[in-house]
Amino acid sequence: MNRSVWIGLAVVVAVAAGAAGVHVYAQQRATAEVDAALATLRQNGMTTSRGPVRLDLLSRKLEVSDVVVRAADGSGATVSTITASGVDLLAKDFVAKRVEASGIEVVTRGTTPAGNVQARLPKAVATDVRMARTTAPGGSSDALAAFLGGLSAGSIDAPTISVQTGEGAVAGAKPAATTGGASTSPRVDLGALRIEGVKEGKVQEVALDKLGVQGAPAAQVSVNRLSLRRLDAIGLGRLAVSVASSVKPPSLENLQTVVSHFEGIDLRGTEIPMPYGTIPAKVEQMTLEWGNLVGGVPTKLGAVGKLSIPLDASKPEQKALIDRGMPSLIVSGDLGAAWTEATGKVAITANQLDIEKLAKVRFGAELGNVPKSVFVWDKSKVMEAMPTFELGPVSLEVRDQGLLAGGNATDRAEVIRNVGLLKDQVAAAAQPSAGMLAILDSVAKYMSADGQTLKLALKPKAPLPIGRIGPETLATPVTMGQLVDNFEVTASAGP
Repeated sequence: MNRSVWIGLAVVVAVAAGAAGVHVYAQQRATAEVDAALATLRQNGMTTSRGPVRLDLLSRKLEVSDVVVRAADGSGATVSTITASGVDLLAKDFVAKRVEASGIEVVTRGTTPAGNVQARLPKAVATDVRMARTTAPGGSSDALAAFLGGLSAGSIDAPTISVQTGEGAVAGAKPAATTGGASTSPRVDLGALRIEGVKEGKVQEVALDKLGVQGAPAAQVSVNRLSLRRLDAIGLGRLAVSVASSVKPPSLENLQTVVSHFEGIDLRGTEIPMPYGTIPAKVEQMTLEWGNLVGGVPTKLGAVGKLSIPLDASKPEQKALIDRGMPSLIVSGDLGAAWTEATGKVAITANQLDIEKLAKVRFGAELGNVPKSVFVWDKSKVMEAMPTFELGPVSLEVRDQGLLAGGNATDRAEVIRNVGLLKDQVAAAAQPSAGMLAILDSVAKYMSADGQTLKLALKPKAPLPIGRIGPETLATPVTMGQLVDNFEVTASAGP
């Protein structure tokens, strides 16, 4: 769909740019400039046609009708009318205050009928448009890159978009019927598309509102708003052309490349059907951001969001929460991770992880001796280097906000008893671990009363490679105590 929209916009602005020209003062010259712009598209193997070209010099308004661009495989675009207002007739590049297109249809053909995509935009409007005159001697990928690299716009808006996929997605086809059961050719309806901050192939944000799917099974995801941030439009355009022209299905490598071409995604008002019950899971807000790429791999990650997950009454432990008036778990969080090249350290933080009416959690950890070479998409190389990573400071804070009060009293007493048994084993060792005993004491105190806060902090006394932490160090309370002795421990529990 992204490729379809970009091709449509390319036709709209490229034709308008050609029509304006440098010092275009006459109808004949405007017509010649439009034809020259279409001729550039024909050099890339496309066929083109147009209707009348009208230029009003006094109002600086340009209009081109019935534009058609087609590739040999049937892909292409048609635009009923393109109107550019506030055209700067003296500018070297094409410059207009506003470019409006109506009756836009864009079709891309896949390697199989299932891969066909047809997009219909009744209207699209671009403001503060500047289009540099560029030529692209290569194929469609080069043409798209040249267009995006030369385009700047304050904003681009399409109030409604309908996207048809599958066998019915061909030029001139009517939208598939959406009643009477599932369709083999689903249609995606978007309330609006808004693109902001377009400059030389970079886009600040692409936002889609009210995404809905018609003709699909009843259980479907709905999205009130989806936005992508800080996009490399040229890179994404080249990738879209490559995937569409390939006989192979999209691969993991394609996904990895996509991640490297934008730096964030924001979801709001998303509903996801669950396999049980009638209440959907809801994403009230979820923002994911990444950046500081090394070898195409992000070294900085962040996630902020709020989710509502319905509980399953068929599971006793969840039914107990439902009986307390909690039909859903409401979780909000602020998580992050970042690698610093100068120190070779990765910091992992949970600044906020709140489960409403149950608990609040804060967490922090640090890994040292993490080299630049591990930031690759090859999992085996990461696993090979992991034993040399050094465990740094670790902190944990858990505040009870109803979790203990709502639990089974017998189970709670059993946990306290087991903690006491573990403490006895550690105390009976030849060299009892003071740090482990402090942790167990704090856990027992935390479990003994409602509304307590447990705080733990461990700081390595010396560099501690992860390779030294194996199954044998976690086998018994005594060996775990020996591991804890590598840290300076602070542990407490209280109101």
